Amino acid sequence: SINHRKVADEIASIGARATFFVVGNMGKCIYDEDSVQALRYSYNAGHQICSHTWSHPNIETLSRPAIDQQVQLVEEAMFKILGVVPACIRPPYGSASPSTIQYLNQKYRSLHAPQNVIILNHETVPTTSNRVIPQALQIVRQNGYRPRNMGTVAQTVGFAPYKVIGRPGVRDSSWTCAGKPGGRGW
Repeated sequence: SINHRKVADEIASIGARATFFVVGNMGKCIYDEDSVQALRYSYNAGHQICSHTWSHPNIETLSRPAIDQQVQLVEEAMFKILGVVPACIRPPYGSASPSTIQYLNQKYRSLHAPQNVIILNHETVPTTSNRVIPQALQIVRQNGYRPRNMGTVAQTVGFAPYKVIGRPGVRDSSWTCAGKPGGRGW
């Protein structure tokens, strides 16, 4: 999307990289061509792409098989689109009990508890790309921070950004959100 690219460009303009937590199907399908192009654009620019689940549910209300579906649908889409499987996930609403974190760690071995500050902004909202990011970067610069102080979640926390790295897939009939859970739009 335009907002996604704008955020990627704004952050890259000061020499920093961001982490985009993507949702598979919430008002817009990850397989839509503009979504595919936005993800490829930010990934190729060096930004990290992570999972924010398939349809943005509160995972504390889901069964283990439903949590698996939420994680695996995003992993499948990311491998098709970018040729990578993200090594991190941010549960929607920041809602994850210790037992859910333990389950995700055991099942996917990719969740790390950060000790540093991670700022969440939704690039799907035009205000984020038009006002919040430019103002936040200005404030950060005015307070003495430099691009070396800012990085992706993987850089900040210290882990490999992707569990699998391969080649992006070629669009075929499986690139669809039809028949998969859908979330509400913003």
